Amino acid sequence: MFDFKLTIKTNIYFLKLLGLWPKNSYDFNWYTLYTLLLNAIIASDNIGQTANLFFVYVDFGSLMGTIFVLFTNWCASIKASFFIYNIRYLKTLMKKIDCEEFQPKTRHHENLVLPTLQLWKMIYYLFQILVGVTTMLITTYPVIDGSIRRLELPFWAWYPYNTRQSQLFQIVYFYQLFCVWCIAFTSMNIDMANTSLMMFVKAQCNLLCYNLKNLNNYNNCFNAKLLACIKHHKKILSFANIANTFSNEILLTQFFTSTVSLGLAMFQLSLFAPLSADSYILLFYIVAIIDEIFLYCWFGNEVEHAVSIFLNTRKNNSK
Repeated sequence: MFDFKLTIKTNIYFLKLLGLWPKNSYDFNWYTLYTLLLNAIIASDNIGQTANLFFVYVDFGSLMGTIFVLFTNWCASIKASFFIYNIRYLKTLMKKIDCEEFQPKTRHHENLVLPTLQLWKMIYYLFQILVGVTTMLITTYPVIDGSIRRLELPFWAWYPYNTRQSQLFQIVYFYQLFCVWCIAFTSMNIDMANTSLMMFVKAQCNLLCYNLKNLNNYNNCFNAKLLACIKHHKKILSFANIANTFSNEILLTQFFTSTVSLGLAMFQLSLFAPLSADSYILLFYIVAIIDEIFLYCWFGNEVEHAVSIFLNTRKNNSK
């Protein structure tokens, strides 16, 4: 059998690490407890930063600087919540992808599928590098500009204790670093899991189009091959419908928060001097947000293109 899930092996590994990939479902077990604990830690950091808005609302620049980060953080938490809630759909899709109708039957079928899988894999690692570099710049900036020596945290947040005490500052500092790395890779891996579903749909459409184009080559078993194509088509439609159900709320959250965060980040960029360290960090942040939106648009367009080829092939065959 051709293992489609091998392409997203790294993606699944990170989802497991982030508490987003249970064995079957979220039952009463240690993994569910780990997921709840991890999400509670991240949510508490978001709440602390949200509470800080009541202390900086008189300073417009500080307010905007806090809000655009908050939108990204809450976006990741909300996406993770929808991901956990709809995990049953994703598990169903992972079973469907191994069905007989989706399996490449010949070496040429594999050659049709592999470019799409390899493209997704390459984009995954490039996006992972971009997110890693951006998060590294954000978390190391207090060291670069010397604010860490003044006991200033990477992110403005309210805590019910004095974080400027040396030991407490170190604990809170590493707590914020842990949260921002979890948030960044949670958001990134959820996005790539969604685009992987689009990739699978495109790959199956390519296989179906090839089989339809070559129906006339099967003179002795034309009806059997046509019936196989019909079953394959129904399986693709079923897979796509479940994928849409799984991704709807996540995509709505992503596009809304990314658009708002992008506008706020551009405004924040206008407050800094050109070629300053702050401007470079914001530029990387803006590129990462644009890349998140671009990924959905790219793979969505790839699916539309594959579907249009299928419709043209079906039209030609009917003639």
